[in-house]
Order: sequence, then structure tokens, then C-alpha cells
Amino acid sequence: MRLRFHLWFLWAVFSLVGGAGCGGAPPRASALEEIRSAAPASLLLAQELPAPPSRRAGPESPGSPLFLAGHEAGLFPPDISPDGQQVLLASNDGAVSVIDMTTGTTRAARRMWTSPARGGLRDARFDATGTRVLLIGAGPPYRDTLFMWDLLSDALVPGQAMGIRSVSHATFAADGRLVVATAEGMLEVRDAGTLVVERTMALRAPGGEPLNPGRVWVSPTTTRIIAVRDASLDLQSALAGGLSREPLPTLLLYGGDGQFVTELMPAIATQPAGEAVDEARSDEGSPRDTTPGFRSASFRPGGGMLATVTTAGLVQLRHPESGATLLEPVLPGRAREALWTRDGALLLVLDGDHDHQVHFVEPSSGARVATVTMSSPQGWPLDSIQEPDGGVLVFSEREANAFSRTGEARPHPLAPFGDITQAGSWFVRLSADGARAVVVQDDTIHTLDLERGVRLAQRTVSAGPRSVWGAVFVPGGVLMTNRESGVLFRANLATTVFCAGADTRLVGQGATQR
Repeated sequence: MRLRFHLWFLWAVFSLVGGAGCGGAPPRASALEEIRSAAPASLLLAQELPAPPSRRAGPESPGSPLFLAGHEAGLFPPDISPDGQQVLLASNDGAVSVIDMTTGTTRAARRMWTSPARGGLRDARFDATGTRVLLIGAGPPYRDTLFMWDLLSDALVPGQAMGIRSVSHATFAADGRLVVATAEGMLEVRDAGTLVVERTMALRAPGGEPLNPGRVWVSPTTTRIIAVRDASLDLQSALAGGLSREPLPTLLLYGGDGQFVTELMPAIATQPAGEAVDEARSDEGSPRDTTPGFRSASFRPGGGMLATVTTAGLVQLRHPESGATLLEPVLPGRAREALWTRDGALLLVLDGDHDHQVHFVEPSSGARVATVTMSSPQGWPLDSIQEPDGGVLVFSEREANAFSRTGEARPHPLAPFGDITQAGSWFVRLSADGARAVVVQDDTIHTLDLERGVRLAQRTVSAGPRSVWGAVFVPGGVLMTNRESGVLFRANLATTVFCAGADTRLVGQGATQR
């Protein structure tokens, strides 16, 4: 009996020690467990997004330009204003123009005299109100210079004097009120209307040393910022999600005030037991890059989640505030790139092993709801619109492939315009409501009314002399010289034209940079 009592006593002691642990207190639940317990039905975090300011949309007095030089170099992917009324065209040679969606006429135009061979102008985009355009110079004489083009006043606001704290990267906040820019090792938050710096932040790496950010991603709430030292981005993919050409070893997460939050580390894929080693190669024929790092990072447009893709081909769904990994969706192949649908209803993942396949991932659960096959790898990237019945239509921007949310084949928005899709390569952008579209086909721009199935306008963007060497007023008009057509005379129009010679200063109404 005494032996049995001792055994029970020892069992109770060991149970207490084992249950309490060495510290005598129960272990604290992990941050990930806390996040999941807080929202067991969904991985998405509820976030309130700021609303854009109220500004009257579009150029107030579009007028008719006396002379408009055409786009010399290749066009960047066009942008459509939020109200679907205007199209923004920009080319690497520095030409930027806003055309009317309905008529195809130019409502406003700018020529930043840059050299395409030495960098030119980076892509231009509307803000959330469709009344401002952010321009960044990438070549002389506007190298790393920031400009804001206000379409309501047609004023061009310089963001920084050249040669002083040059800007290497800039992006609008989601509501268009602010511009977040990197400038010589500092992070600057500027007012979108004036480009005046509201606050400057010196970001610090985890070790305390200056980060010197080269690129940033801003969350829709502007409460979180991802920064990296160097990022060489693919231009086309950068517009969609931010595909990095070189691996990013880590991603640094900061608060809106520049305070360091955490360092995001890539997960390393493990080889399933019994699976043969995959010697898959990239599109260029080189071996797959196995260096641990990230290929892309993108905040969900509607807030609530951050998605990252690692060089090992893993998709990581993360908490948008803490950066904690919530889930790694199980996919048939390695992920190469991921982007969100416009409303954030799906995460679209390009398969790196089969580059004509795309996986649809439901962000609230991390489940793969469909895998679709495009006609060719050139079908990526995909875009999306919300259908009248509330569904999501996912379609290729370059090929006539379209799918429902669950992967069934659907007619492409350009299906009624077979004369366009069968006439050669094209690129399409749709308005936010899906009612209108702009198609770029070589140097031709088509604007379309998708609801009525009719073409609104068609124009060639290279019409007119390409580069003006000089111009002078003569009786009855303007005499201009250009490098292709020699001398061109344009009769005067009933339009006031402001001009100034060398070393003179404009004052009054015409005192805007041209």
C-alpha cells in the first residue's frame, strides 16, 4: 500500500512539473495562434481604408493644343481615370497625354524633353481622383526628379530641385492624398497637391544601421510600408504586383511613422519524400534561382492581407500589420508571381513550372479554388472586373482568355471586337466599372464601349512631327522646325499662347513650367 502511495505521489509531482514547465507558468500562445483565434472564420483582417478627396474630375478647360508632338518611343501600359472618361498615355521619350475616352481627342498634353536612349520618363499614373498625374524622370535633364501634373489647372509642380536630394522612387498613397518617395537614403511623405515634404523618415535596418531604401510598397491604409535597399523590377509586372528580377533576401516592414516593425523572412521549400528533383528552368533557359529570397510582395487592394512569393516558389499569406505568416497555400507547382484581382477577391498565382497555368486562391481561407490554362505564357498578366451578378471575371490583358471566379471559360471582354484581337498583338485596360476599355495595338489606340459593343474612337499616337527643334511667331502663325519634316507652318488659332526667350521669367497666368 505504501509503495502504491509513493508511486501516486511521484506521478502527481511529475504532472505538475511537466504541466507548468521550467518557468512555472503556462507557455504564451504564439502571435499566429492569437491571430487565428481572433478571426477563426477568415484570415482577412478588417481594415478601414481612407477615402479619396473630392476634386472635380478631368481637365477643367481641355481646349485644343496649338501643336502636339507625337509619342516617339514605345508606350507604357495606358491608365484609365477612375471615372472611365479619360485615358493617360505616356512613352519613354517624355511625351504624356490625356485623351478623351469618347472622342479620342487630346484633352491635355506635356512634353518632358528627355532622352529615351538614356532613361527618359518612367511610367505615369492617375491618382485616385483622376485629376493628378505623377511623373518621375529617369534620364537627363530630369534624372530622378519628381513632378506632379495637376489636370485641373494644367500646372506642372516640381517636387525637388534637380541635383538636390534626387528622388529614386515614388508612389501615390491609395487615396491619392499623399506621395511616398525615396530620396537619397530618406523616406519622404509629400502632399500630393504641392509635393511639399510633410515629414522625412530615416529608416533603420534591424541592426540599427541606415537602410537607404531604394523602393517601397505602401499599404492601402498607409499604416504599413515595406522597404528594400535595392530592387530591380520588371516594368510590366511592377504595374501589377511588383515582380523583382533579382531575389530580395528579406523585406523590412515599417509603420507609417517610419518605425521598424519586423523583418520578413522567406520560407524554404522542403522536398516531399519520394519526389524527383525538379530541374525546371526559367523562360530564359537558365537554371531556376534557388537563392532564398522574395520575388514579389503586394498588399491586398481592399486591405486585410499581404501576399509574398518566395524564390522557392511558395506563396505566403501574411497579416498586413504584423507580417506574420498566416498560411502557405498548397499549390500544384511552384509559384512564380502573384497579383490581386482589383477588389482583392482572389489572389492570382502564375505557375513557375507551367507558365501558361494560373491558380486562383481564395484569400480568406487560402484554398485553391481553380487552376486555369491560358493559350500561351504571353497571356500573363491577368486583370479582373466585377460582373453585374456580383461575380468576378478574370481575363488576360494580352490574349482572348477569360474565366469565372471558379475557373470556367468565359467570353473575353474584347470578344465582340474580333477585328482587333485577330489583327496582331494588343494590350487592353478596362475602366473600374468594366464599361469601357482602351486597347493599344502598335501605335494605334482604340477606345471601346463594352456595354454597347461599339468602338468609340481610334487614333494613331505618332501623328504629327515627332520632335520640335525650335519655334518662332511669324505674321499669321507659328513657324517650327523639327528633325523629320524640316519646317512646318501652323496658322494661328484663337488661343492665347505664352512664351519666353532664354533667361527670361514668366509671370502671371502663363507662369507654369512647359
